[in-house]
Amino acid sequence: MSDTNGGGRKSSTDEVRLELVDLRERLAATSDAGRPDAVIDPAETRSWIPRGPRSVPRPVREGRRRFIDTW
Repeated sequence: MSDTNGGGRKSSTDEVRLELVDLRERLAATSDAGRPDAVIDPAETRSWIPRGPRSVPRPVREGRRRFIDTW
């Protein structure tokens, strides 16, 4: 191999490495994972729990209910 191919390969590798470093830094700057601010407040989410079952239509039962022995 000649020096120009080796140098070209190194420069393209350096460009990719710099792009990845830049991407990592941007992701780290916007990420809230692991920070106390990312914790869900239970007081804000209490209303979600009863809304969940209400959002699904009740099943239509046809005929007689089946007997289920609990023992």
